[in-house]
Amino acid sequence: MNKKQKVISLIAVILIILMCLIPPWKITAGNENGYIEQPVGYALIFSPPSVEQEDEFGTSGYSIGLDVSRLVVQWVTLLFTVAALLYISREDETESDEENEFF
Repeated sequence: MNKKQKVISLIAVILIILMCLIPPWKITAGNENGYIEQPVGYALIFSPPSVEQEDEFGTSGYSIGLDVSRLVVQWVTLLFTVAALLYISREDETESDEENEFF
């Protein structure tokens, strides 16, 4: 693994940690017609967002939870991007061997 790949890997790890610490949230509310889910943005994992407008959903029963589907899409997108960047930044073995001969 060359220096570029190490930097890319380090950035990817930092981004995954940030995605876990500040995940997307959603609100789920139900009424007589069924239920709806609506994203409510990002917040720290230790302090979920609070929803103050219950009238918008027509009910006082609601729950706030992680938006796991959006979080998984973020992870997969990041992993594909990192894999592509690692592939692009790779060096051929012959090039790295020739550089090491001179040093």
